[in-house]
Amino acid sequence: MDLDTLKNKKIIVYGAGQIGQIAILALREVLEKFEEQVIGCAVTTINNNPKFLEGIEVHSLEYYKNYDNGVIYLIAAKDMYREQMIRELTVRNITNYQYFDSKEFVELLEKMWMSQNKERYLEFKENANKVLGNEEYILFLSRQLKQRVLNFEVNLVEHCNLNCQSCNHFSPLAEKKFLNCEQIELDLKQINKLLGSNIGKVMLLGGEPLLHPRLHDLLKIFRGLLPEASIDVVTNGLLIPKMNKEFWKLVNNLQIGLSVTKYPINFDYADCEKIAEKNGVHISYGHLSEAIKTTYHLPLKDKAEFNPYDMYMKCSHANECVVLREGMLYTCPLAANVQHYNKYFNKHIPEGKEVSIDIYKVGSWQEIEEFLKRPNKMCAYCDIYHYTYNIPWAISKRDISEWQ
Repeated sequence: MDLDTLKNKKIIVYGAGQIGQIAILALREVLEKFEEQVIGCAVTTINNNPKFLEGIEVHSLEYYKNYDNGVIYLIAAKDMYREQMIRELTVRNITNYQYFDSKEFVELLEKMWMSQNKERYLEFKENANKVLGNEEYILFLSRQLKQRVLNFEVNLVEHCNLNCQSCNHFSPLAEKKFLNCEQIELDLKQINKLLGSNIGKVMLLGGEPLLHPRLHDLLKIFRGLLPEASIDVVTNGLLIPKMNKEFWKLVNNLQIGLSVTKYPINFDYADCEKIAEKNGVHISYGHLSEAIKTTYHLPLKDKAEFNPYDMYMKCSHANECVVLREGMLYTCPLAANVQHYNKYFNKHIPEGKEVSIDIYKVGSWQEIEEFLKRPNKMCAYCDIYHYTYNIPWAISKRDISEWQ
């Protein structure tokens, strides 16, 4: 990225993920007229994206279509998405773009991290270069530099109607259980007290969320208490053909996103799209509509075998997939759901209060933020070094080898 060419230019940051966040933080530090220059943050489609990123408004590319050609689009995303993003710009006749290279700003980002919390910086820094590759380190920095914006997940249902092998929510092992509407209403009110309107993105998942008998009530509760948040229901889609008119009306009126994960099963996803479109709803499939679900396997150990700081640094879930469960916040889905694994296999990995923070017993958001930016006891049980991806998907046999 050529900083000289950005001087006094209007800029749109293209990308609302971790690299986009890093770009905004860096630009805020290096541009003297940041507030005047940075117009906003662009995404290909607003579905599944937050409304704000580090205080900057997020809109679709179409929203910015009337800005003149003098605006520079700063592509800020992982390399794997750049080609797709360039195509999106090209079809809109946008040729004035640059790449944000986060590696150029590592020293600046480290200074920001140290000024934010020197003690935490020193706790991690000693082993960071030994444990992390360059890209891993940048993504870790993005999770450490987050400030006063909370994205989180909520399991509406513990069990599932599909039951994938190696599920990191342990849904195949879970007993049948539904989220309590009264409890989540209290929890969201408490989150509001701590954070106000600084809730970014909320994912409603499970298990399979569409199984919940009071799903309509839950959608009203979440939107009523989180009016500014981006809210998405994440589903395997199998129940979409059975959803009633009230569901579609609520999704439309409450501006709830519907994100479907495609599985390699005998199921007509194209028909689901038609049903949704007929009801005025657009189904999102994340970054790539043709992506088919595969399995990833994270081995768990029976004893604490690893340096928790090392595992936390390498973990892509840590402080990225935060979970709210019954008044507690967890740094990752495994910590939030490991009680199912413990009960089914009679194991004793730390769970519940040992690996979470109680939102009713903290005095400020800063206490929660500091908790989420450090490892918990479970991190020492996760063998991140042998985390494997792109394993062919299969139904769970509920065998312990799927999680060991």
